[in-house]
Amino acid sequence: HHDIYSIEDLAQLIHDLHQICPEAKVSVKLVSSAGIGTIAAGVAKAQADVIQISGHDGGTGASPLSSIMHAGAPWEQGLCEAQDVLVTNGLRNRVTLRVDGGIKSGWDVVVAAMMGGEEFGFGSIAMIAEGCIMARVCHMNTCPVGVATQKVELRKKFPGTPEHVANFMLFLAEEVRTIIAALGYRSIAEVIGRNDLLRPRSNSSVRTNVPQPAVATGAVKKKQCPQAPCEGLSCRPFEVSCGEPSGRRGAFELGRCRPQRRCAPECPCDGR
Repeated sequence: HHDIYSIEDLAQLIHDLHQICPEAKVSVKLVSSAGIGTIAAGVAKAQADVIQISGHDGGTGASPLSSIMHAGAPWEQGLCEAQDVLVTNGLRNRVTLRVDGGIKSGWDVVVAAMMGGEEFGFGSIAMIAEGCIMARVCHMNTCPVGVATQKVELRKKFPGTPEHVANFMLFLAEEVRTIIAALGYRSIAEVIGRNDLLRPRSNSSVRTNVPQPAVATGAVKKKQCPQAPCEGLSCRPFEVSCGEPSGRRGAFELGRCRPQRRCAPECPCDGR
């Protein structure tokens, strides 16, 4: 196929690929940058099945230093812009949004889902899980741990097994499950596109991957039982979350206020 110079050329290429294999999903990879939303809208109109937003982080050790340091923008920026433009133009239901580029934890997966991502790519972290030490000599055939080399003596040093990667993915899924459960949701599908759950992180935020109770942020108020019969005499003070976000990390935080009240068993208000 000839080079792609326009959206029309891309649409023709996608059409030809669908004709060759109708069951296959055609994915178009876009580098996260300013203006990616307009391109994503054109790709969606060109009948692509998947739009992959690739951030500036991550990548293999074979990449030139100039490409690593000066190519693209954070995947958060590109994903948010693509999601916003696709929703505004009524194109969001046509494509699946996939994101990659430095995703290394369950927290990254949850944040990406809230920004609109439906699929998530893992590259560098999966390589590290099976023994890669990121020596960045992939193109020199001298990988010290035998990952990217054809030399028999170096390949014997390869320590990885498929179970290493599978175990990492299980722990990653467990972290995702813990975070969404702490927010009160049953599955990650329920938080896709829920950017209202993201807020800018304050300077005094607790840096952690798991949402913390409000007491950890000093956002707990002590109150007496509001019920009139006991007038607060026989009740212990109970705690009410004042609505401050409960977990924070990086540039974003997750939070959902869930008031919790505790009264003494002998209180006439029955713990209400």
